[in-house]
Amino acid sequence: MALEIGFGEGAVFLLAFLYMLFLPGYNLLRSTGRLKKLELEEKILLSFSLSVVMVGLTALILSRVEAWGLTVQNLLIAVTAVLVATTKEFLNFLRKPFS
Repeated sequence: MALEIGFGEGAVFLLAFLYMLFLPGYNLLRSTGRLKKLELEEKILLSFSLSVVMVGLTALILSRVEAWGLTVQNLLIAVTAVLVATTKEFLNFLRKPFS
């Protein structure tokens, strides 16, 4: 029995893979300002590693909060919140003094 994946499912899987296992780590590296000093292989490896850690910790926190629970929708919302919170522009906005 072979698993057949159509073009649509493959595209969704690729986008989900990038969103969950690459973008959070890349965003964190970008916000620290160390991205320019790294080679391409180091960027990919560190982005993947940091993303796995960040998504794992987010899932652990969600599983402990009984009011929300660990569902796919809650995990996507939490990862999106982490992505927004680690965006360089958002962090610069928070660092500005309010006038």
